[in-house]
Amino acid sequence: MIRGRLAALEYLASAVRSLVIPVKTAERWIRPVDLFEIVDGIEERVRSLNDFIARYMEAHPEILRSGNDPENEGVLEIELADVRKQLALVERLRFAGKCQGQMDFSAEAEELRRLRSGERKIKSLRASRQAEP
Repeated sequence: MIRGRLAALEYLASAVRSLVIPVKTAERWIRPVDLFEIVDGIEERVRSLNDFIARYMEAHPEILRSGNDPENEGVLEIELADVRKQLALVERLRFAGKCQGQMDFSAEAEELRRLRSGERKIKSLRASRQAEP
């Protein structure tokens, strides 16, 4: 059981991760245009939380180096960079959807398919640092 002041956020993040398969299934019968309102609301909340965390970490940089794990700082930076990347993808989808009259999530679906099938691998922090000159 998760304990602490941020347990609700942990549970919500887990709930969102658990929706991946239902969303993939719903993709067959939900029209993207029907999702505009809910996607906008979720995006707004994710952006707010990301901005809050970024501001807090900027004001308290020692948080990045807390704990006994020397890779903690790098892992946090990678995770936050991924949040920014995913939000940028949603923004691109919104722009494409406005141009086409609907949102198209096919690029995200293809990336997820490649990750699940093993065609695309996510490098570990240590491997990515070793690859840098």
